[in-house]
Amino acid sequence: NGCTFTQPFASVARALTVETRPGMCNAGFLRDDALLAVLWISDGDDGSASVAHPELFDPDAPLGPPATRAALHPELLEPIDTFVTAIRGTKPADEWYKVVLGMIVGVPTGIPPCDGEGDRLDVCLDRPEMRAAIDPSNPTRLMHSCLSADARAAPPRRFVELAQAFGPEATVASICGSDWLDAVRGITDRLAERFLSLCLPRELPVDDGTCSPECTVVETL
Repeated sequence: NGCTFTQPFASVARALTVETRPGMCNAGFLRDDALLAVLWISDGDDGSASVAHPELFDPDAPLGPPATRAALHPELLEPIDTFVTAIRGTKPADEWYKVVLGMIVGVPTGIPPCDGEGDRLDVCLDRPEMRAAIDPSNPTRLMHSCLSADARAAPPRRFVELAQAFGPEATVASICGSDWLDAVRGITDRLAERFLSLCLPRELPVDDGTCSPECTVVETL
């Protein structure tokens, strides 16, 4: 947001763990028979600080301007694995396919290595646009990774790292795109695939004579 760093990963992790306990705000939100979709829309990166490093919040700490601190001091942030564990912990290991992540963030536009499913982003972090660097024209902010008439974004390195950890269960798109249709379609396509796997967990037997399965579909509105 250009003013300070935010903690979207920590917020989601808390919402799905601490706040889902009995008596807490999100009690009952997680259901065994439901898919879980998490969508982030951000023009910055995750700055979820490690509890061992509260100095990231200290205005007097010699860590630079607030908007650049998290990017230039990644050693003070909570490891990505912490959030992978928290999000996947909402489902048993054999049902991790029920978790889908969507990220509309500041990856460069029109560059395939930075746009798509998490297992296709291998070289994204190596691109010069994705490196965290101080803007020489304004040392209180980072150089942008993408720019459009409606958005100026900082390099979302940790978003890409989280997407890589989730592979095909995560979809990344650029917030600087002309529209977000492809991004939303990528997310809904993943959800549709999981719905099918939930409804039809095995292949239906096919009649030898008609090559069609015996199947009755009941739709309840």
